[in-house]
Amino acid sequence: MRKPLYPIERHAEPATVCVTGATGYIAGAIVARLLAAGHTVHATVRDPSNEKKLQWLKSLPRASTHLKFFKADLESAGAFTEPIRGCRYVLHTASPVIMAPPKGKEYETVIRPAVSGVENVLRAVDESPSVERVVMTSSVGAVVGHHWERGRDHVYTEADWNQTATETFLPYHRSKVLAEQKAYEMHNRQKHWSLVTILPSVVQGPPPGNVKCEVVGFMRKLMNGSYYPYAPRSGAGYVDIDDVAAAHTLAMLTPQASGRYIVSAESLFLPQYISKLKPEYAMYKLPFLPLPYWVLWFATRCMGTTGFDMELINCTIGKLPRFDASKARKELGLDFINIRQTAQDMAASFLELGIIKRLPGAPKPDLHSRL
Repeated sequence: MRKPLYPIERHAEPATVCVTGATGYIAGAIVARLLAAGHTVHATVRDPSNEKKLQWLKSLPRASTHLKFFKADLESAGAFTEPIRGCRYVLHTASPVIMAPPKGKEYETVIRPAVSGVENVLRAVDESPSVERVVMTSSVGAVVGHHWERGRDHVYTEADWNQTATETFLPYHRSKVLAEQKAYEMHNRQKHWSLVTILPSVVQGPPPGNVKCEVVGFMRKLMNGSYYPYAPRSGAGYVDIDDVAAAHTLAMLTPQASGRYIVSAESLFLPQYISKLKPEYAMYKLPFLPLPYWVLWFATRCMGTTGFDMELINCTIGKLPRFDASKARKELGLDFINIRQTAQDMAASFLELGIIKRLPGAPKPDLHSRL
């Protein structure tokens, strides 16, 4: 593992844990940590017969004896009853990650499944007296949409809620707001389980299994020259995938953990993020020229820019968001991997997996000896 288990993870009593959306980018890293700590994992997936998609999870140490798959869809009422039955903890990570859904279909493709998923999972939790705690993956998108919405110098904390996202403007962010609020609404109506929500910024790092997600697509385009030579001055918070996974398991096990936790290591403009790749990956066509704002405006309004590009352009130009992650540090004991290492490890994993062609001079680091 790139990030070793914390003492509380190593010494915790083995439990049965349900992880929803187990083939997801973040969920895969969580499952790996849980298995390494000796827990039994009930993993919900859309299609348990899809061997290709489940291959990486099945190859994990202890998976043959401690990992069981269950079929469940976010919008299927009752689908989570069986996988959650008998579990002590539920880690709800499943939610659509679609930054630029089809026009006019934002609600049905992003928002409705996110909120319905929370309702269906937590109804199953209500019906299972064994569940003590739910840890849910949210996002800093539930904290802020347009980075200027609270002024130039505002530092975003867990007390903030996104004020600008709507069904048509940043619908992914809106789905995170509504899903998290629905979770706390349902939590407040009962007394037998506690709720913690994890709010990561832009997650980066070696993909544990899912290489088709938006985040991987962004880094692929960054390295294969799709953005070359322009690097828009878009600001975002960044965090390592293994820190996000650890935040979930620490929140699961820390008795005093409660409420929301922002998980963000460093805020950077895109050119600054790219600069962390250049020392080892200068042989690739990494963007380097500032892109004028009017070009971005034209691209988003007239050219139908899609996917992760919208996250970088719509609400981030010219403003570097600042996030206060001190609550996660103090209450969960979480420390953060340096984003330079995160970026370089992610690039290295792309070469190992064949996502990006290895060019002459490209390094061959051992990811497991980097921490």
